[in-house]
Amino acid sequence: MRKPTISEIKQDTVRNSPYFFDRDSMKFFGQRMSDFHVEQSPKGKIFIWAKSKSDAHYTFRQYMPGKKQGYGDLKLVPGNQNTMQEIKEYIKSH
Repeated sequence: MRKPTISEIKQDTVRNSPYFFDRDSMKFFGQRMSDFHVEQSPKGKIFIWAKSKSDAHYTFRQYMPGKKQGYGDLKLVPGNQNTMQEIKEYIKSH
């Protein structure tokens, strides 16, 4: 699987995560689409992350592609990844 762009992920998750990239939601967390990073783990899993300007934490989710366009989802990553280093280590090991 090739690494999708954040715009492609937004389009694919519109049904299951309609408010994740909503303008009001992003404004609440002090984020923009350009703040998000997309990374692929060595095992091929896709993750997105961005720093939340409102509380100095990170938004971190695993992207689950949909079988049909618009039916993908963003899964909360278990654990407590509060720093960029912790996020990078999690991605590297999954």
